[in-house]
Amino acid sequence: MSVSAQSKFKGAFSLAGLFDIRPLVDSFVNDAIHMSMESAEKVSPQLLESSVDATACPLHLIVPEFDTPEFFRQTKEYQEKMLKMGNPCYFKLANNRDHLDLIEKLIDDRDEVLTYLLEHMKG
Repeated sequence: MSVSAQSKFKGAFSLAGLFDIRPLVDSFVNDAIHMSMESAEKVSPQLLESSVDATACPLHLIVPEFDTPEFFRQTKEYQEKMLKMGNPCYFKLANNRDHLDLIEKLIDDRDEVLTYLLEHMKG
Protein backbone atom coordinates (compact mmCIF):
# COMPACT_ATOMS: atom_id res chain seq x y z
CA MET A 1 0.00 0.00 0.00
CA SER A 2 1.41 3.39 -0.90
CA VAL A 3 2.08 5.97 1.79
CA SER A 4 -0.59 8.28 0.42
CA ALA A 5 -3.22 5.54 0.43
CA GLN A 6 -2.21 4.40 3.92
CA SER A 7 -2.50 7.94 5.29
CA LYS A 8 -6.19 7.99 4.33
CA PHE A 9 -7.05 5.31 6.89
CA LYS A 10 -8.18 6.93 10.14
CA GLY A 11 -8.96 3.77 12.06
CA ALA A 12 -9.27 0.00 11.75
CA PHE A 13 -11.88 -1.91 13.72
CA SER A 14 -12.24 -5.46 14.98
CA LEU A 15 -15.74 -6.43 16.08
CA ALA A 16 -15.71 -9.48 18.38
CA GLY A 17 -12.51 -10.71 16.79
CA LEU A 18 -10.44 -13.79 17.43
CA PHE A 19 -6.71 -13.38 17.02
CA ASP A 20 -5.54 -16.97 17.53
CA ILE A 21 -7.61 -19.32 15.36
CA ARG A 22 -5.91 -22.56 16.48
CA PRO A 23 -8.53 -23.43 19.16
CA LEU A 24 -11.15 -23.64 16.39
CA VAL A 25 -9.36 -26.51 14.61
CA ASP A 26 -10.74 -29.06 17.08
CA SER A 27 -14.19 -27.47 17.36
CA PHE A 28 -17.48 -27.83 15.49
CA VAL A 29 -16.71 -24.54 13.73
CA ASN A 30 -14.10 -26.38 11.69
CA ASP A 31 -16.49 -29.14 10.52
CA ALA A 32 -17.39 -27.27 7.34
CA ILE A 33 -14.03 -25.71 6.47
CA HIS A 34 -11.58 -28.49 7.47
CA MET A 35 -8.84 -26.11 8.52
CA SER A 36 -5.50 -27.62 9.49
CA MET A 37 -3.42 -26.42 12.42
CA GLU A 38 -0.92 -25.04 9.90
CA SER A 39 -3.57 -23.03 8.03
CA ALA A 40 -5.00 -21.76 11.34
CA GLU A 41 -1.56 -20.50 12.33
CA LYS A 42 -1.19 -18.66 9.00
CA VAL A 43 -4.39 -16.66 9.56
CA SER A 44 -3.94 -15.92 13.28
CA PRO A 45 -2.91 -12.27 13.75
CA GLN A 46 -1.59 -13.02 17.24
CA LEU A 47 0.99 -15.39 15.74
CA LEU A 48 2.06 -13.24 12.79
CA GLU A 49 5.18 -11.14 12.89
CA SER A 50 4.26 -7.49 12.64
CA SER A 51 6.40 -4.48 12.08
CA VAL A 52 6.16 -1.24 14.01
CA ASP A 53 4.82 1.60 11.91
CA ALA A 54 4.55 4.97 13.59
CA THR A 55 2.12 6.08 10.89
CA ALA A 56 -0.22 3.13 11.38
CA CYS A 57 -3.82 4.07 11.94
CA PRO A 58 -5.27 3.24 15.35
CA LEU A 59 -6.75 -0.20 15.83
CA HIS A 60 -9.99 -0.38 17.82
CA LEU A 61 -10.85 -3.74 19.36
CA ILE A 62 -14.56 -3.90 20.18
CA VAL A 63 -15.85 -6.77 22.34
CA PRO A 64 -19.48 -7.41 23.29
CA GLU A 65 -20.09 -7.44 27.04
CA PHE A 66 -21.76 -10.87 26.87
CA ASP A 67 -19.14 -12.57 24.71
CA THR A 68 -17.22 -15.57 26.01
CA PRO A 69 -14.11 -15.26 28.18
CA GLU A 70 -12.02 -16.52 25.24
CA PHE A 71 -12.89 -13.44 23.18
CA PHE A 72 -11.89 -11.18 26.07
CA ARG A 73 -8.64 -13.06 26.69
CA GLN A 74 -7.60 -13.03 23.04
CA THR A 75 -8.54 -9.39 22.56
CA LYS A 76 -6.58 -8.23 25.60
CA GLU A 77 -3.53 -10.30 24.55
CA TYR A 78 -3.65 -8.87 21.03
CA GLN A 79 -3.98 -5.34 22.37
CA GLU A 80 -0.92 -5.92 24.57
CA LYS A 81 1.03 -7.17 21.53
CA MET A 82 0.09 -4.10 19.48
CA LEU A 83 0.91 -1.67 22.29
CA LYS A 84 4.30 -3.32 22.94
CA MET A 85 5.09 -2.82 19.26
CA GLY A 86 4.19 0.85 19.51
CA ASN A 87 1.01 0.63 17.45
CA PRO A 88 -1.99 2.62 18.72
CA CYS A 89 -4.61 0.14 19.90
CA TYR A 90 -7.79 0.69 21.92
CA PHE A 91 -10.17 -1.66 23.73
CA LYS A 92 -13.89 -0.84 23.64
CA LEU A 93 -16.52 -2.75 25.59
CA ALA A 94 -19.87 -2.87 23.80
CA ASN A 95 -22.32 -2.72 26.71
CA ASN A 96 -25.39 -4.98 26.76
CA ARG A 97 -24.33 -6.77 23.58
CA ASP A 98 -23.74 -10.36 22.60
CA HIS A 99 -21.74 -11.74 19.71
CA LEU A 100 -24.57 -11.44 17.17
CA ASP A 101 -26.43 -8.29 18.11
CA LEU A 102 -23.17 -6.36 18.08
CA ILE A 103 -23.62 -6.22 14.30
CA GLU A 104 -27.41 -6.34 14.14
CA LYS A 105 -27.83 -3.12 16.13
CA LEU A 106 -25.55 -1.07 13.89
CA ILE A 107 -28.57 -0.08 11.77
CA ASP A 108 -29.80 2.18 14.58
CA ASP A 109 -28.48 5.74 14.13
CA ARG A 110 -28.39 6.15 17.92
CA ASP A 111 -26.39 2.97 18.49
CA GLU A 112 -23.43 3.40 20.89
CA VAL A 113 -21.11 1.19 18.81
CA LEU A 114 -22.06 2.88 15.53
CA THR A 115 -21.40 6.27 17.13
CA TYR A 116 -18.00 5.04 18.33
CA LEU A 117 -17.10 3.71 14.87
CA LEU A 118 -18.09 6.90 13.07
CA GLU A 119 -16.32 9.13 15.57
CA HIS A 120 -13.06 7.22 15.22
CA MET A 121 -13.22 7.11 11.44
CA LYS A 122 -12.86 10.89 11.32
CA GLY A 123 -9.29 10.80 12.61
